[in-house]
Amino acid sequence: FDTLDLSRFDRFVEKLASGEGVRIAFLGDSFVEGDILTSNLREELQTLFGGRGVGFVPCDIPFATVRRTVKRESKGWSSYSIMKPKAAPEALRNSFFVSGYLSSGVAGANTRWQTTDAAKHIDSCTQARLLLISRDDSSVELTLSDTLKHTIAIDGDERLREIHIDAPYNSLAIKVLSGSVICYGASMEGEGGVIVDNY
Repeated sequence: FDTLDLSRFDRFVEKLASGEGVRIAFLGDSFVEGDILTSNLREELQTLFGGRGVGFVPCDIPFATVRRTVKRESKGWSSYSIMKPKAAPEALRNSFFVSGYLSSGVAGANTRWQTTDAAKHIDSCTQARLLLISRDDSSVELTLSDTLKHTIAIDGDERLREIHIDAPYNSLAIKVLSGSVICYGASMEGEGGVIVDNY
């Protein structure tokens, strides 16, 4: 319900038509996790209104899954699902992300996301957003396209952090070098247009 002359949906349509960036959160179950319906929706919207990438992809999940629109390799994480919150250590039970997952890792934990050509507009990206919490001082190494490496020192804090990357890439990796990190995942995207996040 909206009492404004211009509804939120009208504003959404205006943003799409103008080419301004629009982010769509698509919530669902394993059908969405596998990017089955959403890959077609994303491809059609990005063809009409611009945009690149598959949007949000979890760092790691506590079960096997198949998703042809992005490849993810991860190791060294302790991963938990909100479907089984008591499996997570008590200190993490209030830290689940909208995706329903969280991954906790110490030095050596790493994830690499690789673009694919399984649909239009997802074979390369120009921006990324990594979402994490580092309650204690830590450092992570980011790698773009398996060649460009950058180390980031993170001061300990309870707040959610976003590491924003603005460079072309076809793969993105994070590795914990020191400390302990809660990593939610990465959004693989481009500037402007439509981003469809699977949750």
